[in-house]
Amino acid sequence: MLRRGSVIVYLLTTTKYAYRDEDDIIIYDRRRVREELGISARLERYYLKLLRKKNYLKEVIKFNNGKVRVFYTYTPKALEFFRNLRNSLNRVLEDVKVEVKNLRW
Repeated sequence: MLRRGSVIVYLLTTTKYAYRDEDDIIIYDRRRVREELGISARLERYYLKLLRKKNYLKEVIKFNNGKVRVFYTYTPKALEFFRNLRNSLNRVLEDVKVEVKNLRW
């Protein structure tokens, strides 16, 4: 069984390659994420299944010239996770600034 942390790393890495499509939906480039993490397509499918099950990602199905393409976008739960992470990091950075100011003579 894979560790929960590796699924979170996958989810966080998706933000690096996220963009808005023509319908203003946030999607990400799965191929680039897979390449950066060095994971197989099979492992990626496992992550996607788990993240869909936990309600962090949802499928967006698009038809293009007779081809069916499946993209993934973030649910409100995932966006809230990212906001909480950003706020936590900002609090840490503010604390570091305060400590650095106190260290000055």
